Amino acid sequence: MFRGLALFFCVSAGVGCTPSADDAPGASAAADRADARARDARLRDARTGPVARDPNTLGRAGPVILDVAGFREAVDEARILQQWRRGEPAPLEALKDVGLRRRVMTQALETRVIRREAARRGLAPQAERFEEMMRLAAAGHRLELPPSPEVMASAAALGAVDPALEARFGAPAERIRRVGLDVLEAELLADALLAEVDEATVEAAWRATNTRITVDLVRVPRVPTSAEIDRAIAERQPAISAFFQENQRLYRVAERAFVRRLLVPVAPDADDETRAAARARAEALRAAAVAAGPAGLEALIRREAPPREARRGGRMTVGRAQLPAAFEVDPASLKAGPGPLSAVEAAPEGWHFYRVEGRAPAVERRLDDPRVQREIAAELLRSDDALPDARRTAGRVRQLLQQNPDGPALKALVESARLRRATTEPFAAVGAKVVPVVGLAPELFDALFALTPASPVTGVLTVRQHYVVGRLVERTAPEPGAWPAARDRFTAQWKARQRPRVVDAWLTRRLDGRPMWIDSARLEALTMADLGVGSPAADGGTAQPR
Repeated sequence: MFRGLALFFCVSAGVGCTPSADDAPGASAAADRADARARDARLRDARTGPVARDPNTLGRAGPVILDVAGFREAVDEARILQQWRRGEPAPLEALKDVGLRRRVMTQALETRVIRREAARRGLAPQAERFEEMMRLAAAGHRLELPPSPEVMASAAALGAVDPALEARFGAPAERIRRVGLDVLEAELLADALLAEVDEATVEAAWRATNTRITVDLVRVPRVPTSAEIDRAIAERQPAISAFFQENQRLYRVAERAFVRRLLVPVAPDADDETRAAARARAEALRAAAVAAGPAGLEALIRREAPPREARRGGRMTVGRAQLPAAFEVDPASLKAGPGPLSAVEAAPEGWHFYRVEGRAPAVERRLDDPRVQREIAAELLRSDDALPDARRTAGRVRQLLQQNPDGPALKALVESARLRRATTEPFAAVGAKVVPVVGLAPELFDALFALTPASPVTGVLTVRQHYVVGRLVERTAPEPGAWPAARDRFTAQWKARQRPRVVDAWLTRRLDGRPMWIDSARLEALTMADLGVGSPAADGGTAQPR
């Protein structure tokens, strides 16, 4: 199924998930990261994106628009799906986190784009399959897990399905059925997209999967020599001064305090009674932390803090203007351990108490400091790729790899210049363009797979802080006529691997040129009541397979 909609509570709220079939062992972590980058690329923040014509619009993706009412409906759908997957209610308090709200909005918009495409293509699940799915859901079946004999027996004994669905999920049957349709329609769209892939594409994937190379890599650090730095200092003072002025954060750092806090959040528009109750809770938590000893605060933060605060363990770096009291703690006293717990204090987000765990003095480095001059000159030389000595060394490495890769001259150069040389394990021409030892390096990856026995050495390529030269050691590839015998088995395997992410890839293409738009400021300003948390869902009709 479409993984984003199914996983958003798990990922964002820090709640463990039962892995779906899409997340089975063997799925490519690099490909998953690529999927995440693709989803992020579809997202544009309203504060930097175009202004919506309708002031009620919270988000937009292509032709799909969501207002507050639509987002409230999407929250309820996500809650239903999470409970369906996990067998227990979703942690709705996590929706106080604006990051989670953005994820819910993102997935809601994408789901509705998929709905429109399923309708356009006429994709509809079999009525019998849909009704069986709903009956099992009403009996407590957890989505994507095989139904147990007990669940099967309960489902068979059910009378009317819709009342049982409403009792289990606390939502109108129409909405629960809509969530079920989303699951099945996404599966049908994935099947349809895979059916459109031509044989030549699959054969190319087969050849790439079965083409493996072993390479000899030499990396030359992109570091200027002392003489090159001296020359840059003498000749490039205007550029050095400009770099210094444009990057003041590197050279002027205010004094800082490192604290660990427990926050009890309060909405900005909360009344006095709500604020008083939150303060009383903060006082009770502080008393519990004192009673539990030094480790008590960390345990309470993990259990009681808002999700974003809990994920970072309550750690904060603050300046004097943010938290003046933190700078009253003597830095020398912190060498023996963290400071004492503060009293409960007002914070912009509510009430908090904290302890100071470290202090850092202000740092101010001047442009006339010779060390600053040399650091900036070296950075400018790297940025401009003005590193003639390193370039010459890389060129000499390439020459020796071509002439005598195992000879003493190259070994001596590697040792004297402190170069890095390694022979990789065999790796295939598929997935993210990651080169063993080096990491993600698309240009180098392509150059290595373009090598042949007749032309076995790459040119000098720049990969972050190194010049890299590669030499082909061994290449294995399938025989030209081997595809027909492998076609059926590989096609099935390839489509199974592509299935979890084929809809995400389609979404990226579908929204190309029409990036997703979300009004983050308005999304954050919504209260929990605006999201329908704690209130009955709106009534509606019953969604059925088309």
